[in-house]
Amino acid sequence: SRSIATKPILIAAWRGADWAVAFYERHGFEKVPPLLKAALHAKYWNMSSVATEASVILAPATMDEAALRALIE
Repeated sequence: SRSIATKPILIAAWRGADWAVAFYERHGFEKVPPLLKAALHAKYWNMSSVATEASVILAPATMDEAALRALIE
């Protein structure tokens, strides 16, 4: 449950899985901008560049760009 999470929750999904992306968006997540997506992938996921390009990262809508950048540093 998000209510007991002590750290930010980031979701990686395949860009073509519209149903999955829509599910997370209905539950308060938003797509991360492309430049931040690449940096977050590099830090938290071990994926090929092809897989990174074919995916999206979703973060809670309450996280602003500064909070996302802080996760990268």
